[in-house]
Amino acid sequence: MKTDVTTEKGCRKTVVFELEKDELEKFRKTSFEKLKKTAKIDGFRPGKAPESIVRQRFGASIETDAVNEAVDHSLKEFLTENGIYPLSRPEMSDIKKDGDNLSFTVSFDIYPEFELKKHQDITVEHAKKEITGQDVDNAVNELLDKYSSSKEIDTPVSVGNIVEVSIRPVGGSDSDWETKIVEIGKNPDDRIDKEFTGLNKNDIKTIDLSSGDEDKNDHKFEVRIDKISEKILPEFDDDFAKSYNSRFQTADELKDHIEKDLKSKNELDTETAVYDKIASKIIEEHESFDVPDSVLSKYLDDIVTNTRKQYGNSIDPKTVRDLYEKNARMSLKWQYLRNRILEENKLKVSDEDVENRLSEISQESGIDAEKVKQYYSGKEKAGMLKEDILERKLRKFLILKNEVKYTEE
Repeated sequence: MKTDVTTEKGCRKTVVFELEKDELEKFRKTSFEKLKKTAKIDGFRPGKAPESIVRQRFGASIETDAVNEAVDHSLKEFLTENGIYPLSRPEMSDIKKDGDNLSFTVSFDIYPEFELKKHQDITVEHAKKEITGQDVDNAVNELLDKYSSSKEIDTPVSVGNIVEVSIRPVGGSDSDWETKIVEIGKNPDDRIDKEFTGLNKNDIKTIDLSSGDEDKNDHKFEVRIDKISEKILPEFDDDFAKSYNSRFQTADELKDHIEKDLKSKNELDTETAVYDKIASKIIEEHESFDVPDSVLSKYLDDIVTNTRKQYGNSIDPKTVRDLYEKNARMSLKWQYLRNRILEENKLKVSDEDVENRLSEISQESGIDAEKVKQYYSGKEKAGMLKEDILERKLRKFLILKNEVKYTEE
């Protein structure tokens, strides 16, 4: 058996097989013997009819079966000898008989074959953010905001007020009123803030939320101011710190914790952004291979399924696939590259790595170490933890082995 193998984009193999007369004859003989045992020919018991009569009556069936067996056997033998595991169903084409010789072509997807190229000594630039005192103050205010209370006031609506309103379409009935809570100054559409500012309790106003040149009644609403409240933030003092979490005895301790948390998150965000830039550069270095179509198709099928579960079956599958295809291809390609980088640089997760990460999680969260360990004791959670540790290792490795030029934000 002769084979001619070509590989397209590192993930699609095409094999041309050629079998000569003697090889094909073995399959003809096997097919004949198999059919002879079961052939029903008038005047003869099964298996006793003369060979010439069997071949005359069933010659075409014997030849077809022989060709099919030759194709299946040759493909299985080739895959076994070469240790190849197709990712897609092999596609047969160009089955030809030239006299007593047989040739045919088989194509199938494989795990991408590629040589790992440049993944070190790459240069990327990144604008690095520094955590300022203002960032810490903003985080403190956001925390206080979550624990705020309110009291009703008898003054016109202004920025910072919490307003309870009733709203209905223009021309609607009393049963159409809906109650909404609006915080002035925090609406994505600042037209709402402008429309409400200056109104008093029990005022009714028609507002138009149409966009562009639209002037339709379904964009016009009647709004009634039912209640105007002022937000009251708690004092950021020692009592607040203790009530927020017993591990803090003073406001300064809580503020220090907030600052450390911001810096830690900023460091992780910076590290992740740099890692993504390095990954993109590595992907660019490996244009020689692509993602198997069968793998990409399955990946996009899952995205379509999840999207339709979330937004309904009216979502067009083709639109979703077109929207996500480029990013899906890059994501899958990076997975192949990532695994090869981990393998070639012998990056693995040790028991010590797991213990250290569990200790970090305990310190970061303030949760008892034994409880953290118990949480990650299950097979699924333990697997997720190890994958997270491995990703952190790879991130730090690539940042260390490549050059990052930090610029001011």
